[in-house]
Amino acid sequence: MGNKRGNRRLIRLLFLVPAIIVLFCVLAQAETYPDISALGRAFVLSGNHQFFRRPGGGWVLLSSDSSKTVLTPLLENGTPDCYSGTCLPFVYQAAAACGDSLYFAGNASSPAHSLVIYRYGMESETLIKNITPPVSCDFSRGMKADADGNVLLVTVSFGNVLSVDSPFTAYRFIDRDSASCTGTPVQEPESSAPASSEPSSSASSASSADSGVSSAEPAVSAQVYRFGSAVTVEQLRQTLAEQNLGETVRVAAPDGAEVTSGAVGTGCVFTVSRSGQPDRRYTAVIPGDLTGAGAPGEASRLLLYDYIGNRAALSGAALQAADLNNDGNVDTADLLALKKQMK
Repeated sequence: MGNKRGNRRLIRLLFLVPAIIVLFCVLAQAETYPDISALGRAFVLSGNHQFFRRPGGGWVLLSSDSSKTVLTPLLENGTPDCYSGTCLPFVYQAAAACGDSLYFAGNASSPAHSLVIYRYGMESETLIKNITPPVSCDFSRGMKADADGNVLLVTVSFGNVLSVDSPFTAYRFIDRDSASCTGTPVQEPESSAPASSEPSSSASSASSADSGVSSAEPAVSAQVYRFGSAVTVEQLRQTLAEQNLGETVRVAAPDGAEVTSGAVGTGCVFTVSRSGQPDRRYTAVIPGDLTGAGAPGEASRLLLYDYIGNRAALSGAALQAADLNNDGNVDTADLLALKKQMK
């Protein structure tokens, strides 16, 4: 009996020691990011954010909230290397750096169902955007870029269904602002390829925040789920429990933080797992909730009012939440419907 216990201890040590070594190696190589807690909204937004190393030293900080993205160059100590960050009227969903070029992409507000891809020269500080044809994109599977100016995303033509078998599409970036770039399906690139290196990121990096899960989980296509009204995490769990299929649900905020209770806001990602493995993933849309608060409110009303008056931009889940009557258009009829919901 003693020998069996000794063997079990030895086996545990054999597994534990390599894990400890790997942990120390990871910690030794971990990058220390600047403290941005004192930066104002002109430089950083409250949602997703990522750091990217500038080849000449310093950083580029990319951040977003429910309606816009801010790009800010930083000095080595985290001090802004500009008077104000560059504010862009869309929500970036994925980013990748290659050499001096930082690429980031998200859903375009116009033309409908297209993607906007930006390229930022981290040394030259030039910013150029390209527009794709109408597509559906699975941002949860990441974004890659290479030295030839190819940007790789998992997309299918709009109207087709994304699946785990959907291939990457290589979009050749055009060195002309507002140019239309077309894509070609390619095989999934190797994650170890140096030209497709992952960006330096904070704990709330968009590479994991877009999907709401760690990169160790198998890729599962994220589909939009439009709820009829406000919903809570507890209600989602109860619904699954009543179906008695042995499924569980994990809800993540747009910044990747787990939501364990309370309201599910627009932009939250909930993953349904079966037998411990992710089975399907959805991005929540709550009609009238444009800010991710979980229910229509005054902030959503003001944002919708400004959007209709061309004073604000909406994209992604927030834009779909603004279409309260679900007729494919966002206009004054939706604003009236939102006011009615708030009474």
